[in-house]
Amino acid sequence: MYCYGVAAGGQDEWDFIFAQFKKEGVAAEKKRLMRSMSCSLEPWILKRLLKMSLEVGGPIRKQDATTLIQYVAGNHVGISFAWDFIRSEWTTLMKNFGGGSFSFSRLILRVTNTFADEFKLKELTDFIKQNPNAGSGQRAFDQAVEKTEANIQWIKDNLDEVSTWLQDAVKP
Repeated sequence: MYCYGVAAGGQDEWDFIFAQFKKEGVAAEKKRLMRSMSCSLEPWILKRLLKMSLEVGGPIRKQDATTLIQYVAGNHVGISFAWDFIRSEWTTLMKNFGGGSFSFSRLILRVTNTFADEFKLKELTDFIKQNPNAGSGQRAFDQAVEKTEANIQWIKDNLDEVSTWLQDAVKP
């Protein structure tokens, strides 16, 4: 319910949920509120939220940062911001989570999960080349490349058939 309110609303609704988040003491409810904050469809709000995830002493606990970034990546508006954020904040992310955090691997896989074109594959492979030591995320990057290649192939193999099926489905 919170998510729908934030998605349909603007800054006032987001600010209300953020205020609730800051004062909430129950972990499960705090997590729901954090997920809801990532439902905004306002790019500037999502970018601000991503920045908050790495603020030292900020409202987002360090151990929740990768989860928050994953939540933003789960938003169709936020996915590209999350990928850009990972690339621009790579040094900080590596320092904070790259040494052996399972959440770091999940983060990489979540943010790259929907990559399905040659442009995203090139961005991904270029990034890996520029950052060869991904620590605990190395296997996740390898899997991300494999998944992106598989997604590209699936589209090549099935796009025409799916398009025809959809066009036939909407004919009166």
